[in-house]
Amino acid sequence: MTTGPGLIPTFLYYFVVTTLITAFVVSQQTDMMATGAPYQVGILFGLLAGLTGAYFNRNVSITAAVNDAKAFTQTLTTTLSELGFEQQTTIDSFTVYKRSSLGGLFATKVLVEIEAKAATISGRSHIIKQLQQRLKA
Repeated sequence: MTTGPGLIPTFLYYFVVTTLITAFVVSQQTDMMATGAPYQVGILFGLLAGLTGAYFNRNVSITAAVNDAKAFTQTLTTTLSELGFEQQTTIDSFTVYKRSSLGGLFATKVLVEIEAKAATISGRSHIIKQLQQRLKA
């Protein structure tokens, strides 16, 4: 199952974009491009954004044991709908869930693959953590 960007690509994305934007804004506001100060400030903000983005927005996968695929699918669909997701498409053994609101334009998808005795669920880490907590309860 493809899972999407993991820890390092997510960190690098947030780090690079935030560093460049911050360095540009600081250099325009202070006219201190030659001193290197805008880059130092940019790197600091880039590290903060990179760590935060990598923690919350990296993609993770979990595998759960499944005894009854139909019951598990129903429980999973109900739990995901409580989190604001609705079933989008099903192709072979893969089911895609997506946010139903306008925020869904920028939100992540949750991919589920149900096999004979296991289900693999992939999505953003904060969504998967919420899902794990609700499924255990």
